[in-house]
Amino acid sequence: MRASSLTILLGPALYAALALALVGRLPALEDAMGLVLACALFSAAAIGAMAVGARAKLEMNAAALVGLGAVVGALLATNSALHASLVLVAALGLGAAFAAWVEPRLSDLSVVVTAAVCLALFDFWSVKFGPAHHAATGGFLQRLLLDVPAPDGWTRFLGISDLLVIALLAELGARRGIGRARVFGAGLLALWASLAQAYVTRGAAPALPWIGALFALAAWKLVRPGRDGWLRTARWSGITVAVLAVATVVVRLRA
Repeated sequence: MRASSLTILLGPALYAALALALVGRLPALEDAMGLVLACALFSAAAIGAMAVGARAKLEMNAAALVGLGAVVGALLATNSALHASLVLVAALGLGAAFAAWVEPRLSDLSVVVTAAVCLALFDFWSVKFGPAHHAATGGFLQRLLLDVPAPDGWTRFLGISDLLVIALLAELGARRGIGRARVFGAGLLALWASLAQAYVTRGAAPALPWIGALFALAAWKLVRPGRDGWLRTARWSGITVAVLAVATVVVRLRA
């Protein structure tokens, strides 16, 4: 790996340093507003860290190895600041690797809209019955949430899947002529929108629908589907709904 490959570590390291400086020092406000503001602030810090780290020059295999190594490290880390930086490195590495693998195979970029709709449907299901629900309630998958400084200490807020999808879309967009800054900006707005939804509804809110929608708006000229693209999206959406319906029945039978 070239020296510039180490840039993937710089943004996450800056995030960890800022988090360490502010943990326990943020104002506690009524009605959970202090926590909401902390999450909004560190959503921006996380996206900024990823924007810095995404400038790293990594080949696909190297990015995949870095990402997988960071996932293992995140599962084992006990220090919150180190854990947060490893989650960010994992999202960057795996997102860049997958974008490098899939981009040459995409002749029609409107397939991104199809994938975004299916992921959004899965995320809606996940926060009620699937991995996101189990991560929020504790257990193994909680190890892959991003640590965020809150007024009363560390909390875990963003899932690695949300960060990974943003990193993937930013790299994919960059390879097709869309500035990473635009995609990361759309990703940040999506995280803030899901946070606002969670605050208003007083419950978990999926971020992937917001991420997909705002990326589509940011890159509409590239991803706009034609007639065949909309038919493909409808077909795969129906398949996704059917699979999730079966999965819901299985989950409830096992409960």
